[in-house]
Amino acid sequence: MRRPDQSQVQPWGRLASVSSRPLMAEPDPRRIRLAELRQRLEALGLQVNATPVGSDERNRLAEQFGEVLGSVLALAEELEAR
Repeated sequence: MRRPDQSQVQPWGRLASVSSRPLMAEPDPRRIRLAELRQRLEALGLQVNATPVGSDERNRLAEQFGEVLGSVLALAEELEAR
């Protein structure tokens, strides 16, 4: 195995190219939540469309859809403002 050139080794023994890489930032939990809400919104939309028009179940699902949609829009707006 080839040893690194001494100019690449920093005092603590790590290669300069390895230690100078920027660390990956943790994902924003709000972005994760937004993705989850969008998936839920899609599923609710499919459920609403599969339920008979005028039924109590469809009304209940449509109400849930509206609530999730409001959450998606609010969170998307919050993230956009950053």
